[in-house]
Amino acid sequence: MKKILWILLTGMLSLPATAQTDSLRFRHFSAVQLRADFNQLRQALEKMHPGLYRYASRSDMQHYMDSLYASLIDSTAFYDWYNTCTALTAYIRCAHTGAKPMAGFDRYYNHRTRFFPFSTHWIGDSVYISLNHTTDTTIKPFWQLLSINGRSMPAIRRLLAAHMSGDGEIQAEKKQQQFNLGMFQFLYYVHIERPDSFTITYRDDKGNSGSLTAAAATVPVINRRTGENPVNRGILKMYAARSEKNRKQPWRLDIIDTTGVLTIRTFGAVGKMDMGRFLDESMRTLQQKKIRRLIIDVRNNNGGADTLGVLLFRYLIHQPSRYYIRQYAVSMDSSYLRYSDLSEEEKQHAAEEVIPEPDGTFTLKAAHTAGVSLQYPAANAFTGKVMVLMNGASYSTASEFLGAVKASKAATLIGEECAGNYSGGNGGSFLHIPLAHTGVEVSIPLIYYECYTTPPVLPGRGALPDITVPDDISLIKTGKDTQLEYALQLK
Repeated sequence: MKKILWILLTGMLSLPATAQTDSLRFRHFSAVQLRADFNQLRQALEKMHPGLYRYASRSDMQHYMDSLYASLIDSTAFYDWYNTCTALTAYIRCAHTGAKPMAGFDRYYNHRTRFFPFSTHWIGDSVYISLNHTTDTTIKPFWQLLSINGRSMPAIRRLLAAHMSGDGEIQAEKKQQQFNLGMFQFLYYVHIERPDSFTITYRDDKGNSGSLTAAAATVPVINRRTGENPVNRGILKMYAARSEKNRKQPWRLDIIDTTGVLTIRTFGAVGKMDMGRFLDESMRTLQQKKIRRLIIDVRNNNGGADTLGVLLFRYLIHQPSRYYIRQYAVSMDSSYLRYSDLSEEEKQHAAEEVIPEPDGTFTLKAAHTAGVSLQYPAANAFTGKVMVLMNGASYSTASEFLGAVKASKAATLIGEECAGNYSGGNGGSFLHIPLAHTGVEVSIPLIYYECYTTPPVLPGRGALPDITVPDDISLIKTGKDTQLEYALQLK
């Protein structure tokens, strides 16, 4: 809820107000072209993907790929072909493997397409309207969305889930990370339909049902109507300032009564800030104020640098602890590495940074990877009670951090299952390969991560909270933070 506002309100405000036509809707490709692109995709996955068989056996994966290839017998519309690509990437069950309609797709779609004109927030099996981007003032935020163009919301979720990347058996990521962080409209557009209007059914706050038909809207229109429609004023007043604070200060320390709240919204770069210096200063502040309770908030943290997750972990432990066990690649083929996000210097020295193993894999040397060696507590590690807030949008590096915290029992985890496999995922560096005929861009991770874990380990599941606290719509309606409110009251 909090982040979706700024995806819509700030991420797209600078875009021009004119819309062009999405020409991909009218493109078709021959079976020969599609089979050539499919073979290009398949060969790249089989050669370079380190976790292709993490969740499916080799024979099952080959059988599925064969069935998709056999279906490519006629001229096919672009979006039907794109859904074939995403069905395959979803079948792999790796959150870091995916396909974009094209390189630079975000700007293309912001200019050229018209989307579902409501923002949504998903809690369990219920979907709530969070913002109304139409001129109609009937539909209010927090009313329940029941169906779109005759499809129930559970049916829509099932359709989208078949094309959405996610680790193993984790479901929270598919609901929270992508739906609740502003991706629902885009996913509906590319995977279900691209109509000129939408008929929705809804249930209001008194339990009455109704329906409404609204025109699809471009991103500039969505942004403009968000502020113009008076029904949104209440939610904007409650959440806009908080969202702006998260945007401007993704790393920050707040003191609430006698509790420190350390917010880490990303493990990526934050301007010119240095996380080591930030954490040192934060710990000194907590010591000076004699704060003995610390809440660390990594909800909606979509990851970043491994080194920063490891660094934060060291401020929570009090004895030598493990983080990662091993990281490895399955190929160092330079013909594919040219598509990677490695720098030219890194590509030239890649072979020097790995150890060839008898099984054909390539282990990253400890000197070139963070967290594989034994980790020692930071000099001024926090010694009081620690709670960590997590949700289905705690992803990638954030998931690995949560797994290490859980395994070492360094804190009490509060919230919902995170988005990455507790035992490890795939990531590090990535290939971004454009398919020759259709232009679909496929992203393939290069590194297999083995994370340190302690029982119980549920196959294909993320780190689970010690205390489950799902979103509460009654609190969200009043502007309260469900998980933070719970943690502040916890003794």
